[in-house]
Amino acid sequence: MVGPCRHSNGSRSPSTRWSIRSLFPLTPWVAIGIAVLQPITDNSFLWHVRAGDLQLGAGEVIRSDPFSFTVAGAPWRTQSWLIELMYGWLERSFELAFVPPWIAGCALLTIGAAGIRMYRLGFGSTRIAVGMIGLTWLGGVYFVPRPVVASFALLALLILVTEMPGMRWSIPLLLWVWAASHGSFVLGIGYVALYAIGHRNRRIIRPLVLASIVVSLTAHGWHVWAILWRFLSNRGALEFISEWAAPNPISLGAIPFFAGVIALIYQAIKGRIAVRDLWIISPFLLYGLTSQRALFSAMIVLVPWMVPSIESRERSNSSASPAVVLIGAGLIVALPFVAFRGPVEIDDQTFPVVALPYLAEGPAFHDDAVGGYLIYAGGPAARVFVDDRAELYGAEFFERVAKVRLGAPAWMGAQEEWDIQQALLKKTEGLVGALEAEGWIEVFSDDFFVVLRSDGPREPGPITP
Repeated sequence: MVGPCRHSNGSRSPSTRWSIRSLFPLTPWVAIGIAVLQPITDNSFLWHVRAGDLQLGAGEVIRSDPFSFTVAGAPWRTQSWLIELMYGWLERSFELAFVPPWIAGCALLTIGAAGIRMYRLGFGSTRIAVGMIGLTWLGGVYFVPRPVVASFALLALLILVTEMPGMRWSIPLLLWVWAASHGSFVLGIGYVALYAIGHRNRRIIRPLVLASIVVSLTAHGWHVWAILWRFLSNRGALEFISEWAAPNPISLGAIPFFAGVIALIYQAIKGRIAVRDLWIISPFLLYGLTSQRALFSAMIVLVPWMVPSIESRERSNSSASPAVVLIGAGLIVALPFVAFRGPVEIDDQTFPVVALPYLAEGPAFHDDAVGGYLIYAGGPAARVFVDDRAELYGAEFFERVAKVRLGAPAWMGAQEEWDIQQALLKKTEGLVGALEAEGWIEVFSDDFFVVLRSDGPREPGPITP
């Protein structure tokens, strides 16, 4: 068992003691609040918005590629149709102003559910804060508007309701929403199954079986499993996406997870981990080590075992007046709003916001990050060369794109195959020099992007990204 024992009803007894330490679990809100006000840098989110808009107009989910000219019409189902519909409707109604509250809501649900879980286990406020701050630190880079942010909140909520007998009826509902939102719903099914095995709890079997059935009753039906299989079978393509790389133990962002692993080992040595908990700890620890992106999901599951016991220090905690605590809470909650920077913007260093009007009609070469923005912004390059849908393009195509960007001879084959006469590139890419050496003419350039054409310059069009 981790930490103090629970009471017989599965929760801790309430405390009426007011203290400054009670404010500690609120501190992650400051980081979350400030982070969500930053410019949009996530290219995946941008094409998800257009996918939602397209499905709203068509009245049905996407079943083939509508966005590229390289694999146009190829079989492809968007796994996040439910959230995409929401994105499409919100963007039509509020443009991109919905992004900060959406990210903040998902982040607060994720961190808050983890905090409630630790509270129910009997953790003190300082220990809860350490766990929540660690999660916020690690999860900060993943608190972006793409659909995966909802999967973190759903995982944290699913863990919480699984541990609460009176709430287990909601397991199938949560997993249906998850399956309609993101392919990682299998993590949730896996967690519930491992919990049932470790705790030898047969009462969880019924909602687990029902959940396994209802995930096949989304808009894609049983194809939800085919989508997942296609994604996993294209793991090679993910090697070209940084978040799917192996985690780096010495990177600043990964510190909370690997510090937590050390604390977990310490807890095990001290005999504070029950054998039944190993059914959950072992698989999710191994999962967390598979990729950078897996670290955060794994820590959401493992956080109670990753925070060492510090209760002896908390007993010496001094009291404070309720007014002081409430004023402090108000200041913490208000701080991100003080830092508010104005309208939501798309980052023009990450995306070619200024360069887009210089593209002519017809195919253009670009990388996957630019592709996500071009799908969103439309214009001459609304049909893109590539974006980050790894399961659609496959590893071989991504490898080919990587070689072309270096300026390798593979460029000639790509140019002839798709009749490409223009390129929108980051200024640092090797292909820029190769095209200039061939006589291509620069029609636009700033500190970040360059537009090159084989047939000379043109005036920018009236496109408004």
